[in-house]
Amino acid sequence: MYIETNGLKILFDVGESNKFWKNAEKLGIDLKDVDYLVLSHGHKDHGGGLPYFLNKNKKAKIFCSEYYFEKHYKKIFGCDTFYS
Repeated sequence: MYIETNGLKILFDVGESNKFWKNAEKLGIDLKDVDYLVLSHGHKDHGGGLPYFLNKNKKAKIFCSEYYFEKHYKKIFGCDTFYS
């Protein structure tokens, strides 16, 4: 999600790859101008594009949980499975 308010540009999550950047370009949004990036949680489908974002945007302040970079797990058929 991308929000512009009170002169600020805020992006919530960056998806699993660089597709978020390509989608923004198609919409005429320059993500190099994002002021704040908020990462909702550490699953790859929400933050996998972070390295791409950091390579392109050098100014955004990033907000995330203190646990964001820890390994994440989910249960599949009753078993704990690593999920990042």
